[in-house]
Amino acid sequence: MKKSEKIKYSSVEEKKFFLTICIVVNITLIFAMSLTAYLLTPKLKLEKEYIELNINEQYNKIEYKAYQMLKDLNEYVNIDGDLDTSEVGDYELVYSLNYDFFNIKKVLHVKVVDNESPILTLMGNEEETICDNKEFKEAGFSAIDNNDGDITANVEVNYLDNDI
Repeated sequence: MKKSEKIKYSSVEEKKFFLTICIVVNITLIFAMSLTAYLLTPKLKLEKEYIELNINEQYNKIEYKAYQMLKDLNEYVNIDGDLDTSEVGDYELVYSLNYDFFNIKKVLHVKVVDNESPILTLMGNEEETICDNKEFKEAGFSAIDNNDGDITANVEVNYLDNDI
C-alpha cells in the first residue's frame, strides 16, 4: 500500500473497530511512558519532616531512604544546614539527592525549644510573721535558667498591699 492510498473499510463497524484499537493503543503507550518515567525518577523519603528538640539536646540524624526502583541511592544524599541546639530557634536541614541529572530536595524543619522553667529560690525563712504597720523586708532571691544562667536581675517583684 502506498502512502497516498486511503484505507478502505468494508463497513462502518470495521472503521469504528479500527479507531477503537488506535485509541486503546495510544492510551496504553501514554500510560506505559508515564509509568516508566515515574519508575525511573529517583525517590527521597524522610522519616519525619518536623522534629522538636530541647535546648542542648543532641541531634540524632533522622532516617531517610533514597532509591530508584530497587537501587539504593543513600550514598548520593547530602545534608546541608546549620543546626545549633544550644540556641532556641527554628532551623532547616536540606536533604539533597543528586543522581544522574536528577536533583531532589526534602527539608527537615527543626525547632529548638526551652521547656524548662527557671528556678526561683527565695532566701530567708520559709515562713515570715509580719506585724501590723511594720514594713516587710525582702530577704532576697535568686533565679537561674538552664539556658540563660543567672537571670536574677530580670525578676520583677510586686509587693501586695498588706492592709488586711
